[in-house]
Amino acid sequence: MIVFTQEQHNNMLQCFGESFVNKLPTKLEFFAKQWELSDFSLIEYYSVNCLFYCQSEEYGDCVLKVFGCDYHWYIDEINVLNEFKGNRRYVQAHECNKELGALLLERISPGETLKAEASIDKRLSVFSETWNKAHIIPHELEIYKSYLETVVIAAGQPWAIGDNPVLRRMAGDMVISCRELYLKYPERFLLHADLHGDNLLKSNNGDYIIVDPHGRIGPPICDLGRFIANEYADADEYSKAQTVDYIINNLSKAFQLDKNDIQKAFFVDFTLMTCWDAEDGSVNLDGALFAQSLLQH
Repeated sequence: MIVFTQEQHNNMLQCFGESFVNKLPTKLEFFAKQWELSDFSLIEYYSVNCLFYCQSEEYGDCVLKVFGCDYHWYIDEINVLNEFKGNRRYVQAHECNKELGALLLERISPGETLKAEASIDKRLSVFSETWNKAHIIPHELEIYKSYLETVVIAAGQPWAIGDNPVLRRMAGDMVISCRELYLKYPERFLLHADLHGDNLLKSNNGDYIIVDPHGRIGPPICDLGRFIANEYADADEYSKAQTVDYIINNLSKAFQLDKNDIQKAFFVDFTLMTCWDAEDGSVNLDGALFAQSLLQH
């Protein structure tokens, strides 16, 4: 099937754990038979999913995504991609296996991320066009968590309400800001909930395709925060404030949205990330504090 180098094996052990790595060859053999796959090669991107390039008898060039860790959290991704089947804005899922936690996806080539685009104006243009067409009302609204529910759950985690008084206060403020957005914007659409430059891949025709949806329900304005947060994180130390201000002003004009509401979405999403990141004990509040400072001004 596939032979891993020692370095690849060690990286997978560190990322996914021994149990996952030991079961992986059997899973790959099963998927190869089930979906008529061959020519596996590991994509050396170690996150929460194990990714492989492969060849399908039926679909041609594909990517096999085997969910690592507690893959049941990613059932939402499978559901979202099924909702968007045939919609060329989203990567197409050819096959899925919810029981074993796997997706067979079309391969996006050349697959460069929007994040790799040097021009901020180009990144803004692509993101704006994508965001404007990225949301639908799903067939089964009730199978997804709401974005607000996700925020409330994160704010109530032990590491968010624990020993760090600043994070505890900000988590409470995050919930308040999110509720305010929900009250002001009554639309309830299927959100990507992780829409940023790393999750937009360039195709051969120059369009950017959306990948890795989390799947939450809420007003589309909530899908603006993560893009701004990632642009903030990627900017150098001396241009972060200027970059965020430029992006928020442009998004406000493009979508006729109140600038303060976009700042709230930015604050909510950055604080949400910070709450989840705090699980391992390493809390960096700089980004969330900066986002909140915009609201205080």
